[in-house]
Amino acid sequence: MKSIRRFILVSAVSLAAACKSVPTKDATPRPPEPLVCKPAEKVDIPPVAVCPPCAKCECPKIVPPVCPQQTCSQIPKPECPAVAAPAAQPRRISSGAPFANYYEQKIVLGRLEEEYQKYGRPIHQKSARKRKYRGSLVEQRSGRKRLYDHNLFLRRFLSDKLVFREFGKLGQEFEGAVFFDIGSAILSDEGAVTVRDLFEDKQIAPHLKIVASDINDKSSPKTSYIDIYRKQKKQLPFDVVEISPAITEPGRFLEPIRKYLAGDETAVILRAVNAGPDLYYDPIKVRKHLLAAISAFEQRNVLYFYNKFILFKPRGGNYFMLLGEIDASVGTNHKEATWEEIDWKKRRFEDGIFLNRAYW
Repeated sequence: MKSIRRFILVSAVSLAAACKSVPTKDATPRPPEPLVCKPAEKVDIPPVAVCPPCAKCECPKIVPPVCPQQTCSQIPKPECPAVAAPAAQPRRISSGAPFANYYEQKIVLGRLEEEYQKYGRPIHQKSARKRKYRGSLVEQRSGRKRLYDHNLFLRRFLSDKLVFREFGKLGQEFEGAVFFDIGSAILSDEGAVTVRDLFEDKQIAPHLKIVASDINDKSSPKTSYIDIYRKQKKQLPFDVVEISPAITEPGRFLEPIRKYLAGDETAVILRAVNAGPDLYYDPIKVRKHLLAAISAFEQRNVLYFYNKFILFKPRGGNYFMLLGEIDASVGTNHKEATWEEIDWKKRRFEDGIFLNRAYW
């Protein structure tokens, strides 16, 4: 037995020595194989879960890197979904006072009610149509230079020669403003003659985008003024837009001139003199009309020539201020053509404009 055990032990030692002396294939050292990173599997992730709107996109932690050495910053970040900003809608102001000052409101609304009672009611409109003046009516928009006092005011205003006590010089604020003339009598005489007076004034026209307007009442072929105008070969040298007979909603101010409002801060100059809003609107409509203007242009500076008044609404304000008046015996004279008797080359600013000294 002892001899057998000794034989087995000697054989094992000899075999071990033989293995050490003969190198095997697998014993040769190899360089490490490069680690190949496979692209991450596409994972559908709800956009809100990855990147809330208006937030900076970060690497989503729920998509782990495939390779150990690939960091989160190396994984392509998903793009934030484009969120289209909703179109800005005017804040509708349907109640309240259109003026900050009670006494100014009383003056303006009182005058407009007086105009309506004398000239705006249906019975007066019927009798006034019998007194023609160059294709229009004496009480309505007619006559070259009839509203030329507005030219006298705008020349000084746009050239910063008028200093507003609260807001300073406003000429630059109204550079490039849209001048929106409401009820321009586009078929009367030469066509929108009071707008022509502005368009041909070299001290005013280069600073403004001038737009005339008229109604298009299709209840009668004779009152479809816009349709008639569009069929004419000869067009006016400025743009003409269609307006609603009742401008008592913000959209009815905005829609006709929306394409001219290049920026959010483009100022607006309105004019409604011897037209529908200042003659044919009853007191309720007048209030709605003014509130609609405030709503439509709340974030814009607004100058409004309304009947004989010169009104101003500052950007962001929800009220009008009474800056002054024009000479009512000329601009809003509904009986006589007094504007034809004036030598406009000699007429001074003080002759036609009466400023409210509370503001100047």
